[in-house]
Amino acid sequence: MHVLVLLPRPGDELLLFAPCILWFLCRSHTVSILCCSPGPPGPESTPDLLACELESSITALGVPPTHVRVLDDRAILEPSRLARSICDHAVAINADAIVGAYEFSATSDPSRVAAGSALRDLVQERQLPPNIACFRLSCPSVLAYAGKAAAIWAWLLPRRLGNNTTIATTTRSQRRRIRAIAASYQDRIESVFFRFQLSCSALLFVNALRPLR
Repeated sequence: MHVLVLLPRPGDELLLFAPCILWFLCRSHTVSILCCSPGPPGPESTPDLLACELESSITALGVPPTHVRVLDDRAILEPSRLARSICDHAVAINADAIVGAYEFSATSDPSRVAAGSALRDLVQERQLPPNIACFRLSCPSVLAYAGKAAAIWAWLLPRRLGNNTTIATTTRSQRRRIRAIAASYQDRIESVFFRFQLSCSALLFVNALRPLR
């Protein structure tokens, strides 16, 4: 199976989707990455640096750099255009499934809001070919940054969502690997805050993938 993981921005491959990426790779599935934004440049970072770090972290997770594509900032300003880009890329690479997340509040990062809106529109308006399955990442938002306790609740939550929900968990060695990748980020200000988020995130332990159609 060829799975397209939809990243709102660089860093989300570790903060949100690492368990499901590793889960699919461990089962010999092909994983491709479509990043909807090059990410916001910071005092010590540039779009080129963010793209380089994204490629490095994706490679360290086990996804070939040739399976990574980053869209420019203009795509997130127009959800309909972003939705078309996602659909076109999924068809071009013969993806069997798309994994994304669209339960972000309006106060979230703009790239996350745009990516969520685009995925929701693709599913609700039936713009994707019928042979492409869609999954969304599920985690109770109030528990998203409560560490191991939240991970337990996030693991139990899908039992209430139905039997079709896929549970992707990480081993202790995989979590060490994810933290090591995050520690290699060169933007030190972003890296310290990012590693703090990662260390107490339930999504470091488990991803619950719920089918959208």
